[in-house]
Amino acid sequence: MTRWILGLAGLLGAAPALAAMVIVYNLDGSGRVMRDPTIPSATQTQTIPVSAVAGQKTLLGTFNLITPECRTADGFQALIKAPPKGSLVGESTEMVAAFPAGDPRQRCNGSRYKALALSYVAKTPGDDSLAMLIPGLNRAVIEVTFGITVR
Repeated sequence: MTRWILGLAGLLGAAPALAAMVIVYNLDGSGRVMRDPTIPSATQTQTIPVSAVAGQKTLLGTFNLITPECRTADGFQALIKAPPKGSLVGESTEMVAAFPAGDPRQRCNGSRYKALALSYVAKTPGDDSLAMLIPGLNRAVIEVTFGITVR
């Protein structure tokens, strides 16, 4: 796995959950830092509870945007508001497509794609959270909030 470069960037719109500073991970590993960026408004939201152990790396997920033509979408970026009590590790990895029946990308199943593996490392026990925006199909912007319980 190749280590991702941390960065920050802004796009268009506004999403209050990601105000102040965000981390940007790109599939090519590039990144830059910005404060108070203007970012896209979420068109979908999802909340995921996570259990973590202080001092250990916990995988939050593997992310990519695969098009119905079975290609990685150009300009993929994951914009993330850094967790206040922990840190993030982004790594370049591969994922195997596995879309459910009826998904327009189902014909891509079994193919390998470059992806972002995002992990969380807690400093101390307690509660933490992070919010992330990722691109979806048809110009959707998905806000994923991780509620993290650290023991």
